[in-house]
Amino acid sequence: MGLDELRINTNLYQEIKEEVTSTIIDCDILFPNLVTEEQKLKLMEIAKNCPISKILQGNLKVRVHGFRDGNAKTIKYGNEEITVLWKPEFCQHSTRCWTQLPQVFKLKERHWIDTNGAPADRIEEEVKRYPSGALVFIPAPNNVQP
Repeated sequence: MGLDELRINTNLYQEIKEEVTSTIIDCDILFPNLVTEEQKLKLMEIAKNCPISKILQGNLKVRVHGFRDGNAKTIKYGNEEITVLWKPEFCQHSTRCWTQLPQVFKLKERHWIDTNGAPADRIEEEVKRYPSGALVFIPAPNNVQP
């Protein structure tokens, strides 16, 4: 295609029409080098079908969570290799843990984290995906048996 560079400018603003607030993101793609009309249309199609564009054009909800520091209730689940700490009041209840690793995170069970349900490295990988601090992974030898 021979496209060395392109520039993207965005503008975010809100409109209110008939008592409905809409957030609009304008995205301007600038082609500093000459491109054919066919190339331009293809690049615009790619941009429109980008996964981020699709997310933003869907029914997007923004959730904001506040957390307190200090001595939060902590429940320990572990085995000889690892401990997973769960802080219930930090949990966002996003369902990601038990939908992504159901053999470990068993929603319907009282002791809902089974640290023997998957290899320790897989559990660590999953726990690290959650920024809320509701789940904490502790490897051996620093682990604390429940």
